[in-house]
Amino acid sequence: MSEKEILSLGFKKNEWTYETENFVEYIKGNGSIGIEISGINLVEITAGKGVFITVPNCKTINDLKSLIKLLGL
Repeated sequence: MSEKEILSLGFKKNEWTYETENFVEYIKGNGSIGIEISGINLVEITAGKGVFITVPNCKTINDLKSLIKLLGL
């Protein structure tokens, strides 16, 4: 998945630096449930604060579209 494809689906990009290392994540949600992509390949479902479920089979943009549809985002 490319950054351009992810952003075209309505994800917001969040970047920060910690101890000289750069981090990037992409976030989409409705306040109670969401999807977070760390880097370009780690996809997690978030619920509330601090609950993360890794989605290991979400590897393509079509997989991501299906996950968005499944969650109603």
